Amino acid sequence: MSVSELIYDWNTVEPQLHKPERHIGFDDETLRDGLQSPSVCEPSVEKKIELLHLMDALGIDTADIGLPGAGGTHAAGVELMAREIGPHSQE
Repeated sequence: MSVSELIYDWNTVEPQLHKPERHIGFDDETLRDGLQSPSVCEPSVEKKIELLHLMDALGIDTADIGLPGAGGTHAAGVELMAREIGPHSQE
């Protein structure tokens, strides 16, 4: 038996990509869960708002923007982000 009979070479297969017949949603949690690492510096609210607009431009459906129940600056930042991306912000 030859080596080519023993080993299947996936590199010779032509890829067949099929568009899904349904919407695939994307939810980003980097503005919340990504900040829980001890080695991460928390970006400013202005930078987070910029990131939210970039996520929107990429077609990301939803984003977890934080935990307002944490109080203080976290709650104020979450409110600012929510107001920026909320339905009335487009008017």
